[in-house]
Amino acid sequence: AGFEKVEAALRAGKVRVLVAASDGAEDGRGKLARLAGSGVDICAPLMAAELAQALGREHAVHAAIKAGGIAEKTIIAARRLAALEQGDTGARELTTKSN
Repeated sequence: AGFEKVEAALRAGKVRVLVAASDGAEDGRGKLARLAGSGVDICAPLMAAELAQALGREHAVHAAIKAGGIAEKTIIAARRLAALEQGDTGARELTTKSN
């Protein structure tokens, strides 16, 4: 978690899933999205407070997940959540990029 840590992981090519808070600042999300290369899924299934709670932190806006089982399960869960909320006109943006 943390913009700088996520940015460094993206630059090193160590990220499979980039998780961004749906209510995070567009400029930060955009910068990280531009760094995400092929093979990096980007999802924004939670608001910052929810993401922080899920990560056991006081505050979280960005998180990176390395390749592996947790990354693949996160992608599947984000897609399922997006499908469930498709009919909700107030639904948050859930997936911003999938390579």
